[in-house]
Amino acid sequence: MNTNTSSGTPSGNQPPIINPTLIDTTEKSEPTIQELFANMSAMMAKNSEMFDRKLDQNTEKINKSLSIQIQALGQQHEDTVNRVVSVEKVVRELQNSISPLATKLSIVENELDKFKNVNNTSSNSFSTVGFQPQSNSTAALNAPSVLTASMMQPERIGDMVSQFTSDPNDIHPEMFLIQLEQYFSSYLLSDEQKIGLFRRRLSHNARTGFDYLMPVPNTYNELIHFFRQHYWSSSTQRKVRHEIFAPYQHRAPTGIVTHAMRWIAKAKFLSAPIEPYDLVGIIIQHYPSPLSIAIRGRNPRTTQELLTVLTEMEESTSFYNSTPTYQSEI
Repeated sequence: MNTNTSSGTPSGNQPPIINPTLIDTTEKSEPTIQELFANMSAMMAKNSEMFDRKLDQNTEKINKSLSIQIQALGQQHEDTVNRVVSVEKVVRELQNSISPLATKLSIVENELDKFKNVNNTSSNSFSTVGFQPQSNSTAALNAPSVLTASMMQPERIGDMVSQFTSDPNDIHPEMFLIQLEQYFSSYLLSDEQKIGLFRRRLSHNARTGFDYLMPVPNTYNELIHFFRQHYWSSSTQRKVRHEIFAPYQHRAPTGIVTHAMRWIAKAKFLSAPIEPYDLVGIIIQHYPSPLSIAIRGRNPRTTQELLTVLTEMEESTSFYNSTPTYQSEI
């Protein structure tokens, strides 16, 4: 019996041969603290970026909404201011309209009463043209009276219009024209009638100058133009202005109020008016130093305030007791 022997691996069941290179000898390690911190930092940075982006978007939306609302409120405020200004303008216009109407109403009522009294006394004393007494004074205002020359008696116009004499101490030329205009506004008058009534209110030198006027004015406006050129021309106003600003000294122991009123009246109708505060300062300089210092101590800023201060001083007993002896006023 032949027995096969070999120098190799004995036959039979042998364990499998494992390649050492195929064995995973790597051990799985846990993440380190640094790695965890890095991951958390990255996540936080990402979240912060997202939050900032959302915040910017929301802020932009809010700012845009606020801007729109502010613009709307501004427009509403502007509209409200414009409406208030419009209402104030309408109120002023109404007040300006009511004032002359009230004056005319008062004049018409007075004339109506006079007409009724005269009519009751004698129905033949005068005639009327288109003038009928109204039971309602408003109706009389809406239909102005048209009076004939026979009805316009001098004493009636004399109640409203002063006589003009051309004396500087009497009525001012412009005030005379204002009174005439107020009277004429109550009637429908022709230029001829106005000129006739104008002449009736002149006296002394003014009447003489009118009677010798050549050529005779054809219209009332021409007469007013002549009147102003003669009594209140530009050269006359320059002279008055020079007198107001020229050095002056009030030396009378009394009459300080009358003195101030006279100078205020001189400046009232200047075509280029003097500011009230400047005029007050000029008039105060007219008085002696002790008195002017006392007046300035009261700090009057308007002519009315100045007259009030002067009136109080003039009526004060201490004023007369402390007033020095003045020279007679030149």
